[in-house]
Amino acid sequence: MFDGTLDHMINKNIQTMAWAPLGNYFKEKDEAQQRIENALKPLLKKYDADEDELILAWLMRHPAGIHPVIGTTKVERIKKSLRAVDIVLDEIDWFSLLVASQGHRMP
Repeated sequence: MFDGTLDHMINKNIQTMAWAPLGNYFKEKDEAQQRIENALKPLLKKYDADEDELILAWLMRHPAGIHPVIGTTKVERIKKSLRAVDIVLDEIDWFSLLVASQGHRMP
């Protein structure tokens, strides 16, 4: 996300897809996951959404217009993921999740 690839794709108007868009969030309990979880907690109620829906909404709000590839054929998971399309994160909330994922404040 920060190696210039997304900047290049934005500049060249190339569509961006994210495979396994939830990453290791639900698989690993490490420092980064804990930071993101702490940032997500106040947003769960605010947006009436689950963690996975908020993470997908966060990705889709990125300026590159990321299209998450959820990788499931389970109807319930597909329906749940579709809820993320209707979540419009406030800019301050989007950046709070970015800061949590990076582990440091924005410059």
